Amino acid sequence: DIRSENDLQSVTLLDPAGQILISTDNSIKNMNSESEQLVVKSALGGTTMLSLSSRNGQLYFIVATPLIDNFNRIQGVLVGNLLLSRSSTIQQYGRIVGNEVSVHINDRRVSTTLSGENIEVLSDNPHHNAHIQQVVQQNGDDYQASITIGGISYLSYFYPTKTPDKDNLVMFEVSLPVSSLDGIIFQLTTSIIPLQVVVVLLVC
Repeated sequence: DIRSENDLQSVTLLDPAGQILISTDNSIKNMNSESEQLVVKSALGGTTMLSLSSRNGQLYFIVATPLIDNFNRIQGVLVGNLLLSRSSTIQQYGRIVGNEVSVHINDRRVSTTLSGENIEVLSDNPHHNAHIQQVVQQNGDDYQASITIGGISYLSYFYPTKTPDKDNLVMFEVSLPVSSLDGIIFQLTTSIIPLQVVVVLLVC
């Protein structure tokens, strides 16, 4: 009920020692990742904590809250996972920003609003991919580039997103098809030229 009412991917109940008692996701056998250990430790100390978490090739918001009895004793911890990289969430982000949106973990595009073939890889150019990963995921800098994905050209903006899980490097990508830019330029050109003609005639 807690999972469905809050639209969570999973809810897990831990005992006061941090061991799993039950989970709505049978694949969760432990809380060994850095992000999970961080939020569980905070909850066992009496403080609710939220963190980004990358696990099993997906990106989550993970929150852990202590379960405290009437004598102010911690009787357990409730951990909830909200899947950020699910298709419906990414589609919603894409509509908000009005562009294509992707989530990358390490060298894979794990969730995206893009459609077509071979969209899991960063771009069609492996050397360019390595450079983008170095600048964004390794150095932690934003990066803007013209890339080709599945034969379609995009103007893409990449920015890093840090999680406690250091083995999984995360970055977001916002992309605009170059064909859309061509359309915008054409619209601007067709509206500016008549205006220039009118101005010239007025000056004359």
